[in-house]
Amino acid sequence: MSGEVLILDDGSGGAPAAASLGEMLAGVLGATPVTVRGEVDHQGVRLIVVPSDDDGRRPHASSVAGRLLHEAHVPVAVAPKGWPGQADGRLHVLGVAYDGSPESRVALGFARELAERADATVRVYTVAVPARAVSVGAMAGPLPQEEDAREILSRHLEEAVADLPPSLRALPVLLDGDAAKEIAGAAEAGVDLLVTGSRGYGRLGRVLLGSVSSALIDTAPCPVIAIPRPAADPATDTGG
Repeated sequence: MSGEVLILDDGSGGAPAAASLGEMLAGVLGATPVTVRGEVDHQGVRLIVVPSDDDGRRPHASSVAGRLLHEAHVPVAVAPKGWPGQADGRLHVLGVAYDGSPESRVALGFARELAERADATVRVYTVAVPARAVSVGAMAGPLPQEEDAREILSRHLEEAVADLPPSLRALPVLLDGDAAKEIAGAAEAGVDLLVTGSRGYGRLGRVLLGSVSSALIDTAPCPVIAIPRPAADPATDTGG
């Protein structure tokens, strides 16, 4: 796999973690790690790695790291400040946020590539909105349409996992609650890296963070890769 992995060194406290992550991901992708100290052309770049801010959260939008994170045309990885790296320098378990949208399908495809190259396993996370309780006399339960929605999500999740190669030993995980909170919590159980798509509106072919991807970068215990929106015919891209 040709190309480069750009590693932003902005002199912040998170820069060492970004360097460790970038070197590891460059090895997985068969790419050349290149340290940069400012915004650069993305031509020929496979991935950009940026540090979190000094509070361990996603970079501020006005910073170089923040602009790369929000506007890059290639996947962007964010390393939490203080992330110790993998003890053996390898990825073992990848997590993917998946809701069946085109953005999440692209994220799943990228996670598949990483996992195949790293000989890692994959956990695919789908989160259902909590069912509202309704009471009729002494009876309470979820509304029928909400039960149907959860069943649909579960079916889409199972189908997505079934399409992955058996060698990835992919595990479907259906959660209930706040999407970012539940996925970040599940990642505490041995996930080395999370992959998430961008929000479903705005400029095509760019990383544009939505509420879930933003919250995952802020709260996940491991690095997070945000994938640009799927590219499309420029004539259909209104720049949203």
